[in-house]
Amino acid sequence: MSGLEQRMAWMKAAGLPAEAPHLRLLAAHSEALIRVLCRHPQDAEVLDPPIDLDALKPSALRAELDSLAGEAPDEARFKWALRRLKARAFLRLTGAELWAGLEVAESCRALTTLAEVCLQATVGFAHAQARSPRPLDEAGAPIPFVVLGMGKLGGWELNYSSDIDLIYFYGADEAQGGGDAHRYFRQISQKITALISDITEEGFVFRVDLRLRPEGRSGPLCNALASAERYYEAWGRLWERIAFLRARPVAGDLALGVRLLARLNPWIYQRNLDAGLIDRFAQLTAQAIRGEAGVDLKLSPGGIRSVEFLVHLYQLLHGGRQPDLRTPSTQEGLARLVARGHLEASEAAGLLARYRRLRVLEHRVQMEHERQTHRLPEGEALEALARRLGWADAPDAEALRRRVWEMTRANAEALDARLGAPVEEPPQRRLARALLDAHRDDEAALTALADHGLRDPRQALHLIKLGARSPNSPLSPQAPHAALGLDLLEGALRAPHPERALAHLSMMTTRLARRPQYFEGLASTPSLRRLLMHTFSTSDFLSEALLHDPQLIDDLYDPFTDLEALSTRLAALAAVEDEEAQLEGLSRLKAREALRVGLRHLARQIDGREVEAHLSALAEGILRLLLQRAQARACPAPLTGLSCCALAFGKLGGRELSYGSDLDVIFLYEDPPEGHEADALEHFTRVARRVISRLGLPTRWGPLYQVDTRLRPGGRQGTLVTSLRRFKRYHAEEAAIWERMALVRARPVGGSPALQRAAAEAIEALLYARPAPPNLTAEMRHLRARMERELAHEGGGRYNPKLGHGGLVDLEFIAQRRQLLQGEPRTQHTLCALMGLDHPQAAALAHAWRALKEIEHALRLEHGHPQAELRDDPAALDGLARRLYGIDAGPQAGQRLLRDYLERARFVRAQFEAEFSENNQPPLS
Repeated sequence: MSGLEQRMAWMKAAGLPAEAPHLRLLAAHSEALIRVLCRHPQDAEVLDPPIDLDALKPSALRAELDSLAGEAPDEARFKWALRRLKARAFLRLTGAELWAGLEVAESCRALTTLAEVCLQATVGFAHAQARSPRPLDEAGAPIPFVVLGMGKLGGWELNYSSDIDLIYFYGADEAQGGGDAHRYFRQISQKITALISDITEEGFVFRVDLRLRPEGRSGPLCNALASAERYYEAWGRLWERIAFLRARPVAGDLALGVRLLARLNPWIYQRNLDAGLIDRFAQLTAQAIRGEAGVDLKLSPGGIRSVEFLVHLYQLLHGGRQPDLRTPSTQEGLARLVARGHLEASEAAGLLARYRRLRVLEHRVQMEHERQTHRLPEGEALEALARRLGWADAPDAEALRRRVWEMTRANAEALDARLGAPVEEPPQRRLARALLDAHRDDEAALTALADHGLRDPRQALHLIKLGARSPNSPLSPQAPHAALGLDLLEGALRAPHPERALAHLSMMTTRLARRPQYFEGLASTPSLRRLLMHTFSTSDFLSEALLHDPQLIDDLYDPFTDLEALSTRLAALAAVEDEEAQLEGLSRLKAREALRVGLRHLARQIDGREVEAHLSALAEGILRLLLQRAQARACPAPLTGLSCCALAFGKLGGRELSYGSDLDVIFLYEDPPEGHEADALEHFTRVARRVISRLGLPTRWGPLYQVDTRLRPGGRQGTLVTSLRRFKRYHAEEAAIWERMALVRARPVGGSPALQRAAAEAIEALLYARPAPPNLTAEMRHLRARMERELAHEGGGRYNPKLGHGGLVDLEFIAQRRQLLQGEPRTQHTLCALMGLDHPQAAALAHAWRALKEIEHALRLEHGHPQAELRDDPAALDGLARRLYGIDAGPQAGQRLLRDYLERARFVRAQFEAEFSENNQPPLS
């Protein structure tokens, strides 16, 4: 009887529908889970398609654990509940992987979440069941206790049969009244370990490995914060620094864990370069990575650990000065190394793709029997594994073995190159060398460029020649920085879009030919060269900013400015008295912040919502500052004390600004004393004009913002500024429906707090205190049709994610119709409005908004203007897909992106048609 037949027989004996396709598939992959299912047949309910992935969220897992444990469980019941929770979660996860297509990376994150929930509950249970009271500090507060997750637990990368590496810490040894804090927390640590790892008839939750604690096996089970600090600073070894690269507080008092890691960071991430670090790292690597390539998925040369070590090496080398490299996740670490220029995007994509494949293999090998093994099986087991995987390039055992060997060999070469082992010269470098040869054969060069995949070799060769014209250019054979030219050209050829990178490189070498200091900086900083070529390849918007002002190249390595730091910088500029210097400072700040945000967005370290929040806060801060300065000038006596504010509409009003966005604003002023209306209009018109002129004033970094004031009462024919009284009367009596729609996203910026409150109250009353027009739906539908017909310009393989069929404007109109008719939700932010709608598809609409927004941001980042369109062009789509899906998007990612877009647009348009159908005309309220 085969293994599958035996498992089917077990299920039949347990009364399970063994022939059900999903149970048969489970039987083919995991004997361990079939044993669980036969012991608890009722668990088959969690496997019924579709798998409920919400049940794997932290809140759902905690609720299920509480239900399993019941009220006031004893230790035996609590252990049972933990193990039952784990078994049911494993069943759900396996089902989600096998027939719901859950990615292994997501599965690993869910396993990590499960471990955290179990640990958090166990810490609470251990304290509650302790034989002695919890020790208090001298202030009478409970001494905190934290569990640090290390290794795969710290990196959100747990496998089916991973150990969980833990270290226990507590706040202080000194307890109130001279109590023995260490004894108490040692008992707590012992209890947690036993509750999680003891083997019962239901198995164990996770194996626990405590060997990473100070002094390893011979050290105390738990350590006070101060003693841990002393140990690591005095005795901490390189392997312990590497271990702490993936440390993360996972249970107990998380704030204590954050505090401990903050104190240890100077030891983990040392700012001064250690000349012997690479040699010591190589020795440690040789001890940790052993055996024959392709045999052990984790420990063989080029296995999973090799990729982890490659990331760790760069984190140790540069994490002290580049805090954004500090992440416990291997996959996130690879992306950040690309963002910082330490790895080429193409090399990182290969490493990440191979790493993920090896993790899939490890996952499948461990899934079979839930054994802690990383070795590739042999014989029939390997043949069965190959069939279950279904990889097109590894259909049988021999092909799979060969594929694993190829992957591990490539990973080993990448790590060896960093540790000093000799490697063969890459083909891109050989091509770059041939292209820079003064005696090159142009026809041979054109053939080589075509073979390399360039679509227009002749244009590429022309760009290289153009960039080499000046004898000071690093692309010139006579240049003093000829080695730099070779590195730059190799980087451009390696880049995701070589043609675009070459165009920007040619322009840079021409413009900087007389400024050798920039070439000297690039020559001495390889990671800066890689980062520059990656930027040149992927974003016209950022490249043009760098080429317009090469001083911004110095800012490529500056850390990202968070909103608090941005506020501090704006406050410093507000204090600058010289107006010209202030405007220069604001323009420089805006250019730097756009560059920093764009680079992090390119690296997928932040998403579109964070981009919008930062760019909107920047624009709002600049607008408020300039408005405040304009109003600081002398004011006619009858108007003393009156204030003017900007009313932000559109993307600024909704805090949804993107790259290159205009500012839609109008200006409101407080109602003047009777008889001084003309004086107020004249004075505040000067204030508004001063703000608008300063925003549009040319500087070396370009103007701050283009301002659009057409939404003011009366449009272009109306006065530039409006009193609050006139604004309310106009919108109550004269405004068109489209103006009422625009008001949904309006909010006051700057001016006195009293005026801001009055303006906000007026907007709310105008929108929600009176009924919507009876023809609202028909008018909105007519307006939407005009926008699509006259502005979208779709057709011929061109799509407009904002204005086109099923685009963002469809979603805006759905949200605004509901807001105007129902009076809820009252928010200027479209995503928040969609999420808060009383609509059966609210979650799906919000998801569609986020996806379309990411496309819009990516297109703007690439092209630098708001009219960017999605084109059915393979090269353009593949590049966009890499930015949206990551460095390992795959060869068909562009077509997948287009399919996803068209499917999403069809869904959005269907919802729009339902919302604005003729049968849906009456007000919803």
